Amino acid sequence: MSSVLLEDGRSIALQGLYVAPIISIQSPLVDGLGLALQETPMGTLAITSGTMAGIAAHRALMF
Repeated sequence: MSSVLLEDGRSIALQGLYVAPIISIQSPLVDGLGLALQETPMGTLAITSGTMAGIAAHRALMF
């Protein structure tokens, strides 16, 4: 990749491009654990009390 062509016709030179994924949780685990969902710029995240519990629940839903 050497450049990106924009919709308005401009071309911007670059060496790389990072595109953030949009997260979409679609698991019965959310309801089963009674987790709350929160919309963020990166998608929907599962929310629970306690940092480690939230990380573990989120990882279980993604992987």
